[in-house]
Amino acid sequence: MANEINPDIIAESLKEGKSVRMQNSIDKLNTMLSEYYESGERDFSVTTIGRVSQDNGGVGYQSIRATKNKHFRDLIAAWAAKAETTMKKPPVPHAESRREPKDNDLLKQIDDPVLRAWMGQIIAERNRIRNELNILKSQTEFVIDRRPVRQFDNQAPDNPVEELPAFTLTEMEKMALKALFDKERLEENGWEIHENGRVMATEYDTEVLPRPFAKVIKKVLGDTDE
Repeated sequence: MANEINPDIIAESLKEGKSVRMQNSIDKLNTMLSEYYESGERDFSVTTIGRVSQDNGGVGYQSIRATKNKHFRDLIAAWAAKAETTMKKPPVPHAESRREPKDNDLLKQIDDPVLRAWMGQIIAERNRIRNELNILKSQTEFVIDRRPVRQFDNQAPDNPVEELPAFTLTEMEKMALKALFDKERLEENGWEIHENGRVMATEYDTEVLPRPFAKVIKKVLGDTDE
């Protein structure tokens, strides 16, 4: 039976042959997991446990997921089994009710023809922005030459530089770009933004958006806060 599993005994066995510092880290993680279990929480994914542990002064996500530190993951797995769950991130509660309805279904629910037309324009604008973001995702590096265009009299320059046209984002476009890196959305997706602008799926250490995507978006939005 899952409830018969004793993580404390497992923790003691995992401490065998470890340094004093590592034993203390295992004890601290075990205490945190015990309190986490008693609180009724059932998300034992490495991403979540790493965040909670680090917030409580214990080992963080990077240490837990490190190949050499399998003992941390074994301890988390023991508590997950006791809670009759796994280390996979559970589905978000009420996800089905929060799911965005299909465009046509949404429009059909609007009786007012003016409001329906206005909503149709918003959906079309959103789709356009989504397509532009997909193009950005396919790029690995952006080079923007901001040198002024030199004027030549009746003679073309050897290395002509095309001046990029200025553009202004609408508030809707800004909101769409900001939503991509909303803190709550990043956490729900299990994503994290690295310093080089790359977006990674933390639990599986896979690239979601290439370097330097996040930095480019921040520059486009005029966000200079690194």
